[in-house]
Amino acid sequence: MKEELVLRDPSFTALIESDPAMKILEVAAWRELLLRERINEAVKSNLLKFATGNDLDNLAEFYGVERENGEKDENFRKRIKAKIVGWRAGGNYRYYALSADTRVKDALVESPVPGKVQVSILSTQLSTTGIPEEELLEIVRNQLNREDVRILTDTIEVVIPIPTAQQTDR
Repeated sequence: MKEELVLRDPSFTALIESDPAMKILEVAAWRELLLRERINEAVKSNLLKFATGNDLDNLAEFYGVERENGEKDENFRKRIKAKIVGWRAGGNYRYYALSADTRVKDALVESPVPGKVQVSILSTQLSTTGIPEEELLEIVRNQLNREDVRILTDTIEVVIPIPTAQQTDR
């Protein structure tokens, strides 16, 4: 800003730090910084990766997704992504599995053979064995087998995930 001021009026070349014009420049620079920061925040609030709270709700409305009661931003963001992916063939099963109940933490959709779809459910409230409760599996099963969700030729099976031990070396 100082260089721009000198270009407009060469008499400002000998400004010292205590000069009132310098203080005005500092205030203007600070306000410019705050304005740019607010613009960046506004842009980021329109991106699914960064939106939170009401901004995320507004973004989800564009995709036709509503937040469930008590749903956290992370899970809501995952459902919005699943809805977007759901526009391609078979992607809607994951969206509807995630939307079935707020206790569904994640869903994996696999098709081992054409016409057979296996959906594995990970719950936020795991039982002592690490397996989702049968009640939750039934809720997801009913959701996925709805007439407006299931593809006519698909057989959907909601299965429990099989935990596998993994060794990590650091």
